[in-house]
Amino acid sequence: MAWPESRPSCRSLRTSVRSRARRLRRRKRRPHANRSSDARGPGAKEARAAHYIDRALGGALASSRTLYAAGLAAVEEVAQSFRGKAFKDLLPDEQDDILSRFDSGTVQGFADAAAFFAVVRAHTLQGTFCDPYYGGNAGFVGWDLIGYPGVRTLVTPDEQRLGADVPFNRKSAYDYEMFTKAVASAAPMGAITHGD
Repeated sequence: MAWPESRPSCRSLRTSVRSRARRLRRRKRRPHANRSSDARGPGAKEARAAHYIDRALGGALASSRTLYAAGLAAVEEVAQSFRGKAFKDLLPDEQDDILSRFDSGTVQGFADAAAFFAVVRAHTLQGTFCDPYYGGNAGFVGWDLIGYPGVRTLVTPDEQRLGADVPFNRKSAYDYEMFTKAVASAAPMGAITHGD
């Protein structure tokens, strides 16, 4: 299956799925082949998208935990069924083949395969390009990848011109006093809980 140029390869998702599987099963061993960078530069691994997902599953994305648990179990089951190995021990092309089955929803016995793939893909993209405050986009590699110069509180007329060379600003929105952290809480009215 050929991927459209604008769509990330399975490589980023494979890194995320592997990280999720390790954490959920509390594995200490790291996979030997961990592809995430390519000719275009760093990817989801370097952006620490997996870290973003881990944090978010403990908070704002907690409702996705059941889907992740079922999906990761299905990934392992398919890897064992088709290749006789754990997903993390497969060659990159074999991992891509399995993830393509999830993407297309053709995994037998797991009706939510396509939904699981879509959720992991969306969360991986969020973790790669989010404000670093949320645990992803480490070192601003996601923003560098797409040429986003960063949060601006003041933009000059020259910087607003098409094709302008805007200097990169290496700050989270929350490094500025004018931005406040989102608050999300199921606590009683009046109790303030940080949204993270």
